[in-house]
Amino acid sequence: MFKRLKYISRASKRMRPDAISALAKASAENNRRADITGILVETSGIFFQVIEGPAEAVDALFQRISADPRHQELLILNTMDNCDTRLFPQWAMQTVSLRSDDIRADAIKLLLDTAVEGQRRVQLLSGGIERFVWTEVAANQAATVETT
Repeated sequence: MFKRLKYISRASKRMRPDAISALAKASAENNRRADITGILVETSGIFFQVIEGPAEAVDALFQRISADPRHQELLILNTMDNCDTRLFPQWAMQTVSLRSDDIRADAIKLLLDTAVEGQRRVQLLSGGIERFVWTEVAANQAATVETT
């Protein structure tokens, strides 16, 4: 059984193609040792990645990715536990760089922008609900104290 995790992020600063190639090579070597497979799609500073393998290895890798200052606006799109098969069994880390005028690049950019905006809205809404609930709880506690 394997775990599969999909995420998307934006590079915190522009990466040259040779830097992306070096990152992909190092990632593939590390992934082979950890029994991780997957694919990394890069376009105009946006990364879309699928990583799969033993759950502990995938979780450890994603923790490292999350702490990597080269990423910002990093969002998990999907996780699946107990996968029977891998989508990318032959790739320790296949890397695909799409030109900015590739229609697939537009879809990835739209996915990131939509996910980031959705996350921002969830944070605003949950913050408002928390403040409302806290105000109600505080008012009820004050009313309870006054009546005793």
